[in-house]
Amino acid sequence: MLYQRHSNEIESMTQSFSSREVPNKRTAISVHRRMRSEGASIVRLGQLYIAMIERGLWPSQASMALDFAVSPSNVSRSITAARLPRSVVDAVGGDGKLTFSLAERLDFFVTQLGSSVVSERASQLPGGLSIPEIEHALLTGAPPRPDEVTVSLSVDRNHLIVESSRLPSILREAPNIAQIINSLLRRK
Repeated sequence: MLYQRHSNEIESMTQSFSSREVPNKRTAISVHRRMRSEGASIVRLGQLYIAMIERGLWPSQASMALDFAVSPSNVSRSITAARLPRSVVDAVGGDGKLTFSLAERLDFFVTQLGSSVVSERASQLPGGLSIPEIEHALLTGAPPRPDEVTVSLSVDRNHLIVESSRLPSILREAPNIAQIINSLLRRK
């Protein structure tokens, strides 16, 4: 079967869309149309895009996007989602829970911290964590405790978000917190 909805049954990228199963552009366009109509995840669409580019059916993401009648940005962002380590995708609830924005933030972690570090941290997470808690664990190596601050990344990936249920008592320490962070940054 070319398209499997259950994330645990996804085959490797190249086997899922082999030249036998998707021999040409026309078939690829048909498969893509069907996948979209059936609600394929961005991960699964990204796997299709990767396989078609690797096989040389299209010379570029832009030309493929044109033939698939999607934006080049959707192709690129789906490829980003498809390249995330499986443990990271599973940690956020699987393919169906992954959005473009979240995939880009997770990819930022992978790029900055390394795939093996992020993958290892993700594989050790307990279920039921919120996205900010998952981001905190990927950044720090452990899920937050209720009495501790949580750090996560802003949607635009330009700001570190620090949250705490004890914010009123922490606000008095803001100058010290800023000084500690600035001191750490000067060491780099």
